[in-house]
Amino acid sequence: MLSFETEDRIAKFLLFISDNHQSINLLRRELNSQISFDPFCVYTRLDRAYKGHIDYMDLIFFFKDHMIYCSADEARSIITWYDSDGDSILSYGEFIQMIL
Repeated sequence: MLSFETEDRIAKFLLFISDNHQSINLLRRELNSQISFDPFCVYTRLDRAYKGHIDYMDLIFFFKDHMIYCSADEARSIITWYDSDGDSILSYGEFIQMIL
């Protein structure tokens, strides 16, 4: 049995995830409504070494270029969240699923 404090933390965490998920969906809709939005162009900008996939280091460098702090653990968490085949990288198809 979990303590009251642990249950409270879990509840707050799940609420935080829910709120952020709603924000993400709104941002996706705004992004996709822009006429000039080209997902492949964004994907190739993230894949700096032209590896054919995006890994956590690509995300860290992208965030750093935009002056946003992102730790390695946070970047790995983002990759894991959207990685459907469990290979710890984002293919173009997974990237499309993430942003659309």
